[in-house]
Amino acid sequence: MTSDTLDFGTELAAYTAGALLKAVENGELTPEQLDRAKGAMRAGAVIARRGPDGTFLIQIGSVAAVEGHIFDLPSLAADWEADMN
Repeated sequence: MTSDTLDFGTELAAYTAGALLKAVENGELTPEQLDRAKGAMRAGAVIARRGPDGTFLIQIGSVAAVEGHIFDLPSLAADWEADMN
C-alpha cells in the first residue's frame, strides 16, 4: 500500500463524512439514518463505483449514498485530467 493510496482513502472518507453531515443539516438524512450509516461503514458495508466520466458513487449499506466527481478529490484530479488528455 502506497502513501498515495492512504491519501486517497483518507480524502474519500473525509468527503463521504462531510457529505453525510451536510445531508443531515439539509434534512435529507435523519440523525437515526446517519447512525445506521455509521454502523454500515463499521461493518464494511460500503461499495464504491466509478463512472467513465469521473463521477463516483459511494453506497453505504442500504441507508445512504454519496455521489461526487473525481475533481472533488484533489489527490486524483490531476491524474484523471492527465489521463483524459
